[in-house]
Amino acid sequence: YKAEMDDSTACMRAYESHLAKVRSAVPADQLLEFQPSQGWAPLCEFLGVPVPDTPFPHVNTKADLEYVRLFLAIVAVAWPTAIF
Repeated sequence: YKAEMDDSTACMRAYESHLAKVRSAVPADQLLEFQPSQGWAPLCEFLGVPVPDTPFPHVNTKADLEYVRLFLAIVAVAWPTAIF
């Protein structure tokens, strides 16, 4: 896999292959394909527990990722000039 890490098409093929293996190995009634954007309902239903009153936690929002991107850009520019 290492040689393919820079090839997004190869990475997607490996990911889809992995998903296919999981789907074929796990019985459908024991497998939840979940996206966090779906919130609590499908997860809680699958687990057989009530939906909490608290909002579903959303981390890594677009704003968070933009902050990280900006931070990494600053580090990339500043790092080569830093002298230890």
